[in-house]
Amino acid sequence: LSALGLSGLHPQLRGTILSGEPRSNPRVVITHGPPGTGTTHALLDALCAYRKAEPEARCLICGPTNVSAAALYSRAFARGQVGCLALAKEHMPPGVPRASAVELRGARLVFSTVAGRGGRLRAEAFHAVFVDEAGLCMEATVWGLLRPDVRYLWQVGDLRQLGAVTSMEGAALAHQRSLMERLISLGVESRML
Repeated sequence: LSALGLSGLHPQLRGTILSGEPRSNPRVVITHGPPGTGTTHALLDALCAYRKAEPEARCLICGPTNVSAAALYSRAFARGQVGCLALAKEHMPPGVPRASAVELRGARLVFSTVAGRGGRLRAEAFHAVFVDEAGLCMEATVWGLLRPDVRYLWQVGDLRQLGAVTSMEGAALAHQRSLMERLISLGVESRML
């Protein structure tokens, strides 16, 4: 957590992310529920509402895998939320709808994997981050999404399904824990579907 504290978290996120205070923070939103309860739908509803309130804001929408990032892109596309899918061509799942080429630099919505933030998207600025299947993401990987410009963090997922995968050595150090899981254990306000 000391490394996260040095990462330059936005002041309105810092207390909740580092220590769970305040427990009710409208800038840190957690929704959890078992499969089929609509967590991804809730994430996309939040994205649409945020875009209506902040049309000039830049959003990063991500999942733990290429397939999950492409599915988010496809579902948002079906709702008229068009952006850039920042996956390498060799990682692009078949059947993904393509908008007329939305360039990364001008895109208000960027869809990627969580790990993609540390690669091609490293120098990009985002105001809001939306993480689907957040229970599958090791806490340390989610830290890489949080930069000084990120003012909002939405996480959805299921803590009772598969957790984050790590080595046996990492598991001994609790690296399999997700940020979502830690925040809920600290009593940060969350919504159960």
